[in-house]
Amino acid sequence: MDETADYYGVLGVTRDATPDEIKKAYRMLAQALHPDKCRRAERALAVPPPPHTNGHEPRPRPPPSRPAAREPPSRRPPRRDPELRDAATQLFASISTAHEVLSDPRKREIYDHLGAEGLAAGMDVVPYDGDSQRRWEEIKRARDKAEGRQAELKSTASAQLDARPAVARLREGAWEGGPPLAAAVARGGSVNTSLRVPVAPGVTVGATGQVATRRAVARVGGGRQVALDVGQAAFTGTLDWAAGADTHVQLSGTLGSSGPGAAVWFSRNVTPYDQLAVQMQLQGTPHGPVPVLALHAHRTFSSAPAQNAGMLSWTVGPESGLSLSLTHKRPGRGGAYARAASAKLELGVQAAALTLAASRAVAWGSFGGRAKGSLAGPRGLGLPELEASVTRKLGDGRSASSSVSWTSGAIVGKTAYHHQGHRFEAPVVWHGSPWASDPEEAAVATLAAAAGPLLSVAAYHLAWRPARWLWRRARGALLASGARDAAEAARARAQGVASLIRKAALARVRAAMGAGGVVVVRGAYGVPGDPSRLLDVTAALQWQCAGDAADPRRAGLRLPAGTFAHAFGFADPSPPELGRDKTLAVVYFAGGVPHRVEVADAAPLEIPRPAHQLGRGDPAYAEALEMYAALAAAAEADGGGQGA
Repeated sequence: MDETADYYGVLGVTRDATPDEIKKAYRMLAQALHPDKCRRAERALAVPPPPHTNGHEPRPRPPPSRPAAREPPSRRPPRRDPELRDAATQLFASISTAHEVLSDPRKREIYDHLGAEGLAAGMDVVPYDGDSQRRWEEIKRARDKAEGRQAELKSTASAQLDARPAVARLREGAWEGGPPLAAAVARGGSVNTSLRVPVAPGVTVGATGQVATRRAVARVGGGRQVALDVGQAAFTGTLDWAAGADTHVQLSGTLGSSGPGAAVWFSRNVTPYDQLAVQMQLQGTPHGPVPVLALHAHRTFSSAPAQNAGMLSWTVGPESGLSLSLTHKRPGRGGAYARAASAKLELGVQAAALTLAASRAVAWGSFGGRAKGSLAGPRGLGLPELEASVTRKLGDGRSASSSVSWTSGAIVGKTAYHHQGHRFEAPVVWHGSPWASDPEEAAVATLAAAAGPLLSVAAYHLAWRPARWLWRRARGALLASGARDAAEAARARAQGVASLIRKAALARVRAAMGAGGVVVVRGAYGVPGDPSRLLDVTAALQWQCAGDAADPRRAGLRLPAGTFAHAFGFADPSPPELGRDKTLAVVYFAGGVPHRVEVADAAPLEIPRPAHQLGRGDPAYAEALEMYAALAAAAEADGGGQGA
């Protein structure tokens, strides 16, 4: 059963039609659409058979002055159109289903209240509490929540490389034993995977697993050095509970190589602009759990046109301290943040640090920088840390980023790829401390760290973009060819349906003309400006706009948004892959006055409307009158032939 079908529109009756009107409409359609009674329409649309020559010339027709001699029937049977027969079968099944539902008082009442979806689900119109609509809405909400329980999986994989031996060989020009870059050594890696699953309204269960390895060098007796692979693993389970609109609680437990741990996080929105959070944690260490207490206060100063916020955090534990952070975000086009800046001041027991960061979003991605300096410490003023990063959008949920960092102990270049919540990154150490080495060596290492992003950009513009352009051109040609075939098939289907219901539609038109009701004189659906992708749906609209058989002045038509391609007598002349906008243009008369409306495929259609009326000075006014006169002549000729 089609859960989106309009059974009243299929039969061409109003929602308050009587059982006799429904029965009469069904009989009229059944006679026109029955598969065994549509041979006349098949012969009208079928390709005529070739003349039977049998090695001789075809028999000439007698002159018009004499009665034409009746030719013997052809030995070859006329070729049928299988697509037309299939269309008639589908239409007959649709009207049979509509008649079955609307002719049964109980099914019709269920359909009126709950729709075809309620019939398919086996609902009853008189439930236990007498409120069928409320019960059905509750079932739909429960079903939607059940369908929305999809697990959220995220992962991060990292492979750490040490390219300092390669940089040394590159500076010395030592090419023996292969290229210098082949001397890079893997120093470790890590994998972090998290899974979150909603189990109840406001309750989410999560699990996180982390495995990390690193290569260390240990000294043994005799001055020898041995490389060892040291591994660490941890597993964390979390339970998130949204206790209300302003309260959030999180419980977590951790089992790892450093020991077990647990944490409780409680946050509450005190005002729409203020939030307080408390974190109590037992941090696992090799010497046993250590208690940690953290208090956070977040304040949003403004939200428009720019968002300015600040956070104050106080931590008591092994790394006690106080931190203050300020953020500024200014939105750009589409609501996304185009510019962002932040400052963070950290005051610890033994050290203090200030971090400044800024980023800018552009059409192709984003770029930014970060600077961190130690203000005080056991050894006085610390060394600054600098970082520059660039992110390139590759598609929906896909991006690639590259960054170069000058830390206090190394020059690191990192390349990362992000896809739908999964991230892979490869940090490469190119040199030791940039502040304690020769400037020339630091410059060479910085260029080597930036070489990866530069090579990636060159490969993207010189190889990937040309290949993608060729692929899009080839795919576009294939889609255009398939679209032409689809448009021809849609036109044949619409013409077949129009030929099957033409006599019934003209009968409705004659009744509407006599009563001054709504008469559709032209209907076209498809891509505007492209005749190859336009369908003539006049007959289908005439039938659906029939109204009440007893009072044709009550005629009207309503088509929901997004259902034109699946409406009765319609077809899809342009596949969605082409991305072409489709419209439905209708010219109709209401009360003898011409009207015209054109709506997009994503908008509903409802006629008649006073806003659709054409003025006498409109160029389409005279054309509408001509089409009405032609339709009236066709309806009169069909009615006269039927009466004769």
